[in-house]
Amino acid sequence: MFRIRQELIFGVAAAGMLALFVFVVVLPQQRTLNNIRSQLTAAKDQMAFAELECEAAARVRAQLEELQDGEARIRRMIPSRLELGEFLERLSEVAALSELVDQHVAPEPAQKMAGVEVLPVKMTFESTFSSLFEFVKRIESLDRLVRISKLQIVRSEQSPSVIKAEMTLQIFSCAS
Repeated sequence: MFRIRQELIFGVAAAGMLALFVFVVVLPQQRTLNNIRSQLTAAKDQMAFAELECEAAARVRAQLEELQDGEARIRRMIPSRLELGEFLERLSEVAALSELVDQHVAPEPAQKMAGVEVLPVKMTFESTFSSLFEFVKRIESLDRLVRISKLQIVRSEQSPSVIKAEMTLQIFSCAS
């Protein structure tokens, strides 16, 4: 009986120590582990959000650079002065390359609109349709902005393959 009592006391003491170990060591460590896990999850979420922000910032930076390139291109295409003489010389070269004949070029008075000076240039000539098309392509490829605001085409009475064209071109400069 003494042995059973001793074993019972030993069993209760072991169970008490085990319970004490669970309450004093395991449960607090479990809470600490849960806190660390929640902190880790929060840190992962913050990292994912930061990565998304970095990707968005990179996209915005690329768009900004694209806009700046576009602005620089437009600034090159719209000079600070009209430079009419230079433009008319270039226009004459393009017209000759496009085989336009009987050319007449007449600049009209400049107009200022919203910080931009617009100079209309009226032009009449004869050519074939393919030469006119070539001329328009070359005008569009000039290193300055040129807009065709008017184009009127009439078939020549002398030759069915020849057309007479009247066009108004507009060149631009930044108004001072």
